[in-house]
Amino acid sequence: MQHKWLKTALFTGAVALGLVGGQLNHVSAAADTDVPASMTFSQGAFAANTDGAGYMMVRQADGSLNYMISDSFKDSLGNYAYCLESERPMPIGQTGNKGALGSDAQYRLFKYGFNNHPASDQGYWGISGLTDQEAWYATQTVSWILAGNFSWNQIVWQASQSGDFAGGIYAPYGEAAVNRVKAAATKVYNNVMNNSDTANTTMTLAAQGATDVQGYHKFTYTVQSNRAGTAILNFKNQVAGMKVVDANGNAIANNTVTIGQAFSLLIPDSTPTGDLTFDINGNIKAIVPVVYNDAAQKYQDSISLVTGVVKPLLAGNKAKWTRAAGLIKVHKVDQDGQALAGAEFTLTDDLGNKQSVTTDQTGNAQFSIFGARTYSLEETKTPAGHQGSFKQAGITLKQDGQTFEYTVKNQINKGTVKVHKVDQDGKALAGAEFTLTDNLGGKLTAVTDKDGIAQFQVLANRTYTLEETKTPAGYQGSFKQTGITLTKDGQTFEYTAKNTLEKGTVKVHKVDQNGKALAGVEFTLTDNLGNKQTAVTDKDGNAQFNIVANRTYLLKETKSLAGYTGSFQQDGITLANDGQVFSYTAVNAENVMVHTTATSNGRKSVDANKQMTIDDVVHATGLIVGKTYTVKGQLYDKATGKALIVNGKPVIAKTTFVAKVSVQDVTVHFAFDGSELGGHDVVVFEDLYLGNKKIASHADLNDKGQTVHVTTPKTPETPVTPVTPSTPSTPAPKPVAYQAKMPQTGDAHDNVLAALGVALVALVSGFAGFKIYKKRQA
Repeated sequence: MQHKWLKTALFTGAVALGLVGGQLNHVSAAADTDVPASMTFSQGAFAANTDGAGYMMVRQADGSLNYMISDSFKDSLGNYAYCLESERPMPIGQTGNKGALGSDAQYRLFKYGFNNHPASDQGYWGISGLTDQEAWYATQTVSWILAGNFSWNQIVWQASQSGDFAGGIYAPYGEAAVNRVKAAATKVYNNVMNNSDTANTTMTLAAQGATDVQGYHKFTYTVQSNRAGTAILNFKNQVAGMKVVDANGNAIANNTVTIGQAFSLLIPDSTPTGDLTFDINGNIKAIVPVVYNDAAQKYQDSISLVTGVVKPLLAGNKAKWTRAAGLIKVHKVDQDGQALAGAEFTLTDDLGNKQSVTTDQTGNAQFSIFGARTYSLEETKTPAGHQGSFKQAGITLKQDGQTFEYTVKNQINKGTVKVHKVDQDGKALAGAEFTLTDNLGGKLTAVTDKDGIAQFQVLANRTYTLEETKTPAGYQGSFKQTGITLTKDGQTFEYTAKNTLEKGTVKVHKVDQNGKALAGVEFTLTDNLGNKQTAVTDKDGNAQFNIVANRTYLLKETKSLAGYTGSFQQDGITLANDGQVFSYTAVNAENVMVHTTATSNGRKSVDANKQMTIDDVVHATGLIVGKTYTVKGQLYDKATGKALIVNGKPVIAKTTFVAKVSVQDVTVHFAFDGSELGGHDVVVFEDLYLGNKKIASHADLNDKGQTVHVTTPKTPETPVTPVTPSTPSTPAPKPVAYQAKMPQTGDAHDNVLAALGVALVALVSGFAGFKIYKKRQA
């Protein structure tokens, strides 16, 4: 197929590589390829040389800028070629001689540049306003880079520079055109550098499998290449009846196959084991870049892309086969499947050839057969003492390795051995295994069913031993009977075998948290049939049950002692051995409780004072001896129900102790300033801890035992000293008044009255002082 890029120029080349055993090989068209010896170049349609101006400049090592101008040109085939020497004249009108083949990068230059992609191919370029001249110039720019004229980084994208030409500035194409060329050159350059397309032509032979179908060995292949073309199969040897067909089974003319399309070699399956050797001569179109040089080195070297034909060779390919072979196996057995030696079988093919084989001690006979033959197998002699016959016709091998297997039976006299298994009470026992062994070492095994029966078939010409090889679970006993020999067809031998049930004991020991035996605790043992036994622990804390095999028991504590907590349950108790004892220890913990008695200096009532103390005696029960406990206490005000706060802090105390007995008293001591607590009831709250776990509390505001009453002390009153009466002064003499019947001053009657008045005053004053004194004392 002509490549779409180019006008066609045919050339041929040949490279030979061997394909051995289906190994992957390839040929490179770029390595050994004949191309046109010369090319004459003509003027193309584009130029970027108006007054010496191009679309870009190149910065030289000294920093100067050189304009890059060019004229397009075509090769002898009318395809655009590209120059490789930017500093020489174009080879227009010149003839160049064939030089080296171009690189893969130069191959991609043609694939991704102009004119494979004209400016109108906007689906590729995506550059609005791009012209063919601009696309060509962009491709030529990348060609200069690939040829090593300069690097991409040296390019300066501008079309003019001040002062380089007459008039100072010259820009014939304009900034927009320069930008389009830059975008086009960038696209071509990136595709060339980032893709891996190659000019090499590869050819391989891919083996796609070998099968046997419709009387042929079928070998399927595909000649693969990265180019289009054909290949010729050159067979080094011939096989009678062979065919070369395509994927549809149609014959392929002249042994010429199409690249990329599967073909098959068909070898008749009756052909003796061998192989077919063949070479593959390719005829493949190839496209390569070729450099054409100016011999005088006056004009630019140029590169063109040409198309031709390469003829690679894959030599030494082999298709190997083996003529189909198989086996016939016959197995001779009696009616019970036991091997029989001495039976003769004869195999006859469709040509009348015969083979005879006698079965060995395993009852086997074997024949080899081949493809393209039909066989008949017949038993021609039966073993002594047996009856029967066998014939199988139409045996035909379909594929290599196929095996035909036949089992042939004869009849012999039969009898029965029956055994009845019972327990010590004569009850049928299932699950007992019995093994019947004959004098040849053959063994049969049977297990008694729900009726306790196990049964065996026995044959003539054998002597048997019957033995119990597994007793039922939970039973003891054995059985063995030797010398069992069949004397007539249908004879039955019957035996009875006994076993004894296994027994055991369940013991439970009941204790408190300190290991002290607890009597009076009830336990119930229930089996999987719902049967129950009940026992109560004795003074030593022990209870005991009898159990038997083949039961699963649940032991459960069904009544506990008052004042104790805890329970016990053990399920899945199953006797494994006769006499086995299951022992369990069940622990109940005495209920943990605390009671407290709070006093201050041994009294329930105390005057408020600054150095007040309260001792709370905590009575704890249910302790575990040896464990460390902590009692934490706090004082509460009964009136408020809240924690007592003294000097801004709660009043707390704690005591840690190791339990020596299960019931123990400990004292928690509180010391605090109680001077302001007169008239208050102080209640002690206590918590008992085991480790960090609180296990008991006593916190009752109304518990008098936890309460201490604080009284307000009364201050004694100072006694009043009695007033001593003073001696009355002598009254001043009164004026003498003379009246009738009135006493006179100085009369005896007046003196008596005065004395009585003084005495009365003294008495009243003394009594009043005494009353005040007594009141204060009270």
